[in-house]
Amino acid sequence: MADKYLDFFSNEEEFRKALERDAGLLISIAERGITNIAERFPTELKREHFTGYYNGNTRGDKLRIRKGHLRQSAGGHVISRGTPNVRAVLRVGGRFAFYARTQEYGLISKPRSAKYLRIPIYPEGGKGQQADRPALTPTGRLRSKAIPRRVGGRWVTGYGPTSVIRSKKGNLLVIARAVGNQRKPRARYGGNKLLFVLKKSVRIKPRLNAGERVSKIADQELDKIEARFTRVLTR
Repeated sequence: MADKYLDFFSNEEEFRKALERDAGLLISIAERGITNIAERFPTELKREHFTGYYNGNTRGDKLRIRKGHLRQSAGGHVISRGTPNVRAVLRVGGRFAFYARTQEYGLISKPRSAKYLRIPIYPEGGKGQQADRPALTPTGRLRSKAIPRRVGGRWVTGYGPTSVIRSKKGNLLVIARAVGNQRKPRARYGGNKLLFVLKKSVRIKPRLNAGERVSKIADQELDKIEARFTRVLTR
């Protein structure tokens, strides 16, 4: 957002008299513009940077709404109304949307101590795939039943004992093995359940773009303020 300055082509005395004459009106104009920024930011951010819910991983440049905490956190309000120091306070994020910074700037995530990150596999399709890929709920929440736990000398989940296999594309997958009558040779994955993919790093691309939206709105409203100031001070 570029700095905005009002060029007033007159002498100092005329400028002072114009400011004294129209101080209240100028404050009102500025307050109206600042209020527009506070009101436009959450409305346009929600409309332009979020999409509705759909199955699978987030696609495209817009954020997919799952729980809705990040979208609902966007807001703005004006403080110090009626004074020369009127300001707009804009927000996005907070306690229930603590991941706002990651969505704004992006992130390359790597394991701190383990060799791999364990990424839950999202069910891309209908009920069949949801049964074969049960790690996440439809809203993207990890099921506790899918978390591997060490019992004795092996790792197990609520869906059965785990194994690591390599997919045709070369990805390492954590599966819950079908045992006993759970084995279904003709079924997809033979009755096994796909739980996690193992990755050495994951790149989360920035999609929120709240700063970009603020700059665009502020530039537009400051242009309007500048034009109105000019009309008042040069009348």
